[in-house]
Amino acid sequence: MWGEKLPPYFTDNEFRRISKILNSFSRDIDYITTINGVPNCMVIDKETESNKIKPKDGFVGLGGGVVKPIGLANVAKFKKYLDPSIKVIGCGGLSTGEDVFQYILAGADAVEIATQFLIEGENCFRRITEELRDITVKKGYTELSQFHGKLKT
Repeated sequence: MWGEKLPPYFTDNEFRRISKILNSFSRDIDYITTINGVPNCMVIDKETESNKIKPKDGFVGLGGGVVKPIGLANVAKFKKYLDPSIKVIGCGGLSTGEDVFQYILAGADAVEIATQFLIEGENCFRRITEELRDITVKKGYTELSQFHGKLKT
């Protein structure tokens, strides 16, 4: 099994170009993960007037809840342009069952949860699964396939 974790993309032209490249290797690529953190972000401490984060001269990848809209858009766009044999793993800002529901609705075949795991530990997975189950029961879904990739645009 082989995959690639991609940076965020922002324009339709970027999605089309990278999808065309990935599709040319569809026999070799099993999945992509999108998004890796939003690059070249900085956090400044007003008291010390310096970067709060020291590696890479303070230029770091932004992750967590603030990147969720970018992650959702990247999942939806890649599902639109990629060969269906290439699975899409969604990540970026997942901390609740609602977040997982939204990523699956956008077309994610699986999700990655990192920041919330660092904050809450492994108990987050049980809580998130229960929250997702509550949403799907309320909506009358019995299988993920009933809402996977069904985002209305």
